[in-house]
Amino acid sequence: MPSDPQFRRLVESIGFVGFGEFGQFFARCLAPNFKITVCDQADRRDDARAIGVAWGSLAEVAAKDLVVLSVPLKAMEAVLVALKPHLAATTTLMDVCSVKQEPIRLIREHLPQADLIATHPLFGPQSYSLPNVQCKLVVCPPEKLSARHEFLLAHFRDALRLTIIEVPAEQHDREMANVQALSHFVAKALAEIDVRASELSTPSYDLLVQFMGLLAKDSWELFETIQKGNPFAAGVREGLLKALTDLNTRLESK
Repeated sequence: MPSDPQFRRLVESIGFVGFGEFGQFFARCLAPNFKITVCDQADRRDDARAIGVAWGSLAEVAAKDLVVLSVPLKAMEAVLVALKPHLAATTTLMDVCSVKQEPIRLIREHLPQADLIATHPLFGPQSYSLPNVQCKLVVCPPEKLSARHEFLLAHFRDALRLTIIEVPAEQHDREMANVQALSHFVAKALAEIDVRASELSTPSYDLLVQFMGLLAKDSWELFETIQKGNPFAAGVREGLLKALTDLNTRLESK
């Protein structure tokens, strides 16, 4: 697909606003086929140089065919306000936030005319490199499917080997309250009590340690987005905490 002349006309350049762990990983994945420019509030030009992508200003990033918003949810509104004066009407925005209703609302509020492709990559640098793992990309159905969307999704599917799943934003957040908020909450709790590998471990315990290792190392910003940005996450956490308390009460009862 990247060699298709029509594809090259639709998307030749990509800009990244936010160049943290996921931004760097995703830029590295896309760099072989696109001209990439990145920016971040922190000076990460050495990281950009190491990956082989250009470091630029917000205005330079906004001038690209596709702009990927790879920032924590709490920073999203300020980024959109700063981006608005520089964004061309022909630019496509790609949101990769781990929750979907709130970032879509913010983008529609501040950039109502934006050509938006709202996604949630259900993978990261650790899981993407694991053998025999099916990596998924959630896409919230757009109000209008543009040709650029179709070609981008084809590239993600064919070149990055991602499974594309279309899910409405509210359904996504409801399901991710269990799938993601619950799992990350448990993993962080296991890390807090210092669960670690043991010479006496069982296969199930080894899986528990591996599970914690995959999730507990994620940044606090990502953890906060998953827990506080999803309107359904608090209810799931409360349900888990009640179940643990009730279970402990049953064990301690005479």
